[in-house]
Amino acid sequence: DHHLKLFARIQAEDMSGAETERDGNGKRVLPLAFLIQDSAWMSDAYETFMRTLDDWRYSRWADLNVGNAPRTRKPQGKTVNGETPAGLWRNCYNPAWLASLKPHQIRALRIDEEPCDFTL
Repeated sequence: DHHLKLFARIQAEDMSGAETERDGNGKRVLPLAFLIQDSAWMSDAYETFMRTLDDWRYSRWADLNVGNAPRTRKPQGKTVNGETPAGLWRNCYNPAWLASLKPHQIRALRIDEEPCDFTL
């Protein structure tokens, strides 16, 4: 229940982006896998929470063994600068990234000072 507030404030791309894995010639690798792209604004705790959800979803599917398998997602270690969601809790944002912003940019984020509970 406490995660519903977080999911109400973010979009799918705020969980992480993904690009198709390619070989040295630019062709898609089969079986199809997606490389995780995290955004510079994401804190370590937020990234860990999102990866834990990925792992849980895959293990849950394996336990049930129904329907199509979730897409395989692999960490890439690549960070991108994307749109930053406003209104998240301070511990969702990367402190070093926040320190790089100007005061008006920080105000525009409307940061919630209470910590987000990332426990599952």
